Amino acid sequence: MAMKIHSLVKFQQPIDRKSTPLICNLQSLVYLDLSSNNLVGMIPSCLGSFSRSLHILRLAGNKLIGVVMEYLGCQYFHYMVAIDLSCNKISGEIPDIMGSLNRLVLLNLSNNMFTGSIPLSLGKLSNLEALDLSTNSLSGEIP
Repeated sequence: MAMKIHSLVKFQQPIDRKSTPLICNLQSLVYLDLSSNNLVGMIPSCLGSFSRSLHILRLAGNKLIGVVMEYLGCQYFHYMVAIDLSCNKISGEIPDIMGSLNRLVLLNLSNNMFTGSIPLSLGKLSNLEALDLSTNSLSGEIP
């Protein structure tokens, strides 16, 4: 039976990889904030399996690496309202699939290692109020 926790905001102590399966089993989460929790390595793949309930994801200020954007294409991420992955070491290109997350109000990918051009699809995000792509190695104009 899945736990019915709706918010999980910052642990008092930094969490480790052993804690991520517990977090990933919280299928009723609406708001997940693990910012500044000393998370190291790849973003846990189970984040792409959250139910439609997850609307806000904050993983800022950790030590996450790799290409994360494959999880954002997951069908459940289409319900996201805010995504903050700033201040990590996430790399690769920002994929066009980001333009289909049409409920997004906030997208913060700043202070990472993203490369390539800013996808034109971001211009389709009609609800977007805040976009921060600063301090990456991106080129081109903001759509």
